[in-house]
Amino acid sequence: MSNSLQRETDRKISILLVEDNPDHIELIVRALQKSSKACEIEIAKDGQEALEMLGLQNGYEKAVKKCIPQLIMLDVRLPKVDGEEVLRKVKNDPELKLIPVIVLTTSKRNEEVKRMYELGANSYIVKPSQFEEFLESIQNIETYWGTINVLPTNQATSEEGQYEQ
Repeated sequence: MSNSLQRETDRKISILLVEDNPDHIELIVRALQKSSKACEIEIAKDGQEALEMLGLQNGYEKAVKKCIPQLIMLDVRLPKVDGEEVLRKVKNDPELKLIPVIVLTTSKRNEEVKRMYELGANSYIVKPSQFEEFLESIQNIETYWGTINVLPTNQATSEEGQYEQ
């Protein structure tokens, strides 16, 4: 494996998980940790907490962003502020709009799928009901978004655009 490829697979990916179900939180965190030791996971248990962490809470024009993740995993049905509103605010923020947002939900309703994509979701995944399928889905998400896909960063690197032979 070349050094540049090794660096890509060894990189830490920061994930904001926005989920209110404690069982789902535990499963997702366990699956991410099993899949890769290269995740830094922040958890928001409702939409309001997610907005506060991202510096998007109402009433503050220049709120401090406590968390700027490289990936957001977002449930739709959340207490206080729903996932649709969180997604809308993330995609309307100049500093956050490029962050990939994966919607993780139990709904297959076509109207909801369409609405979330219209608001800027990068992926829409229905949570499997079987434990093993759920773990596998989360591990596949981490593999793709954390290893294969190139995520935007806030810092330019000197190696940008260069290939190692």
